[in-house]
Amino acid sequence: MIYLKSFKFITDEEETNFIFPNNDPPPDALIPWQWMVNMTCYSSFYPFNIFPQKKLECFCFDEPVTILYGSNGSGKTTALNIIAEKLHLGRTALYNKSPFFEPYLDACSFRKEGNIPHGSMMIASDDVFNYMLNVRAVNQEVDFNRSKLFEEYNEIRRTPKRTLCNMEDFDRSMTVCKLTKSKFVKQNLMNNVRELSNGESALQYFYEKIQQNALYLLDEPENSLSPERQIMLAKYIEECAWACGCQFIIATHSPFLVSMKRTRIYNLDECPVTIRKWTELENIRCYWNLFKEHEAEF
Repeated sequence: MIYLKSFKFITDEEETNFIFPNNDPPPDALIPWQWMVNMTCYSSFYPFNIFPQKKLECFCFDEPVTILYGSNGSGKTTALNIIAEKLHLGRTALYNKSPFFEPYLDACSFRKEGNIPHGSMMIASDDVFNYMLNVRAVNQEVDFNRSKLFEEYNEIRRTPKRTLCNMEDFDRSMTVCKLTKSKFVKQNLMNNVRELSNGESALQYFYEKIQQNALYLLDEPENSLSPERQIMLAKYIEECAWACGCQFIIATHSPFLVSMKRTRIYNLDECPVTIRKWTELENIRCYWNLFKEHEAEF
């Protein structure tokens, strides 16, 4: 399913009309020139001066999965942030937002098919990292409670039955005597504790957040994932795209994600930005050359 058909960024001419560094403002300037003159505390006009330099004006989303490929600083994360803000998608992680962000968004436009579904969202790598920290904090609390339960179990087992003062304590003592220490702890700890590694927690986050019939913007989802789990995530994204009515726009340079079937890949490292096959991408060729060089060792 395709909900967002295309997204158009501000053009080079519009950026010139906005910044007009050496001229008086044209009549159709986006904001008053005097306001711009007073903004002397800012050294850049971010997110201006990024995409016109790459001769990029529009993304067309003709496939349920679109990949924004590029090295660090190529603008792929900025593109996702602009799209997410223009579409008012849900998000939790903070991002770099200058005073020029709102004027920039005003000049952008998009085409969509019907309404953007409720529950559509942007997921940044910081979201996944914060989730892993929360899981770790829960598990640390569980470890503390587990130690307390061990102590309680040992104390109950050591206490003679004849010294117990009431029936409730006696019943509890008899119940404990029927259990091993591990079973006692499991019965008294919360049932929903996730004893997962960081990679397992990260993958679990995507399983929980990505539901059917929605638009998802993913910023480098491969972070914190081993190659094996990147493959698992790629398969899950493919299943959601082709069987569950989801659309994905993904900023990544993971070979396991860019190699997904029936995707459109924009290479933001090129000028002008070009649609490429995954086998034509620079970092994929680097992997290929590395493995070919060491082919005899496999």
